[in-house]
Amino acid sequence: MKGSEKQMRWTKALIGTIFSLLTFMVTSITANAEMFPTDTPESGRVPSEITLLANTPYYDKYENSGGPPEGVLAPQVVQVVIGGMPWSSQYNWWKIHTKFGDKWINVQSKNLDVPPPKSVSLLENTPIYANPEADEEPTAILSPQDVDVVGSQKQWFAANGYDDNTMKWLQIHTTWLGDQWIRIPLNRIGNVHELDEKHTF
Repeated sequence: MKGSEKQMRWTKALIGTIFSLLTFMVTSITANAEMFPTDTPESGRVPSEITLLANTPYYDKYENSGGPPEGVLAPQVVQVVIGGMPWSSQYNWWKIHTKFGDKWINVQSKNLDVPPPKSVSLLENTPIYANPEADEEPTAILSPQDVDVVGSQKQWFAANGYDDNTMKWLQIHTTWLGDQWIRIPLNRIGNVHELDEKHTF
């Protein structure tokens, strides 16, 4: 009898330990999942909308991605709530608005398009072209200034590997030649602001 009681106590202790371990593991996984860097469109570092170029599974929580999705979104423009940082990575998590409520998606950059920034700061003399063809003669040279962006090549945000100097085409508006194209390094696409000034994407 004493042996049976002892065995029962050991069994209860073992079950309690396993339960505690499982609780710890679930808590740790959830905590770690919540810790990846994110930002919001209001910060100016994440776009406010993205275009899905392929069917995209969605999840109620991004840590559920190991299981079946809740559904699949067809290619469409979606509004961003939160974006993983850096948002232009090869794969990235986004929290988006849908008609089913806010959902999480994981999108490969090749299946994504993002509007370019509304303006960029040219930091040096920059040739402009009538078409996005570097072999053409430039129509003019712009001195350093801020210019309005009206278009871009597809996936202007994607680097070749880890090369931030990848050259990208942006279409800008000029008052004297109409819309023209510039070709600048990816790491130069942005605006120069005073440190205390809030800027937007």
